[in-house]
Amino acid sequence: MKALNGIVLALIGSPALAQDCGTPLEIRSVTPANETADVPVDVRVLVSFIGLGTADEFQLELRTNSQVIPTSAESWCYPHEGPFEVHCWWALQPEKVLPSSEEIQIRIRTTGSYQGESPFDRIERFTTGSNLTEANLASAPSVAVLEVIDIPESELTACDFAQPRRALFQVDTEILDPHGSSVFQIDEQSEEGHFFRAHTVFVSTPAPPFRDVHNIIKQYVNREDAYTGCYRIWAEDGAGTATEASEICWPEEGDTGVETGLETGLETGLDTGEETGQDTSSSVPEGVPPTLSCGCSTSQPAKTSGWWGLVFLAFVRRRLGSVES
Repeated sequence: MKALNGIVLALIGSPALAQDCGTPLEIRSVTPANETADVPVDVRVLVSFIGLGTADEFQLELRTNSQVIPTSAESWCYPHEGPFEVHCWWALQPEKVLPSSEEIQIRIRTTGSYQGESPFDRIERFTTGSNLTEANLASAPSVAVLEVIDIPESELTACDFAQPRRALFQVDTEILDPHGSSVFQIDEQSEEGHFFRAHTVFVSTPAPPFRDVHNIIKQYVNREDAYTGCYRIWAEDGAGTATEASEICWPEEGDTGVETGLETGLETGLDTGEETGQDTSSSVPEGVPPTLSCGCSTSQPAKTSGWWGLVFLAFVRRRLGSVES
């Protein structure tokens, strides 16, 4: 909420800038994807949006045979690379397992508060199988800081944060998810000590020929705003079952001295030349950096242990291939 309040203030103070930079929210991804078959009957449905707005601009429901399927719904929004790039998510958790071998409809409708010019009522479909999601026995994700840098003023545009700082996280999980429905959740710690949602990212799992794929995630803050640089990160499988959380803070001085050379616009993180629309990431380093953790301070970023382990990354930085955006 703190981050979204900042967006509102920016819009009030700079209406011309908002008009130039902000575009209405639009659908970014629907999971399970349209026409997917053999989906586990306990799947959690995720729909993400990108643009500028709030989650209440949309109404979602699951249907089968013209009947609404009872679900519990949750939504959240956060800015990502700048105040005008907002990611919003809806999660629909069926109250009971879905019927097997059945077509399920995901209905996505705009509400009266939608800020776009053309309201819509969209239907996507998937077909269930007969199995449940594989039991989640995974531990907390392994997390490491690869790099923390301040974006040079010469590279900024009017739509960026005024003083953006970017961290690169490597986050890996043992969750097996052949259906691509699992996500990482990243909460940021405020100076007051509470956590708020800062990012949701689809998990990239290793697959031939990329058996050593890692999830590389970009995380931004605006240095004009108070922040701790501390986060808790966990994984959720396709049914929404969560692992334990890992905690990590970036070094308070900013740049770790590790240059990864990572920069790509590919949403998949794999150098395929295609964009899937999913907020996911991976790269293919041969070496795996050490897991770093810290006790997060509520007033300033805490120093991260394993500093010398980061130096090792300088020798494998050219092996890293891509970054989640």
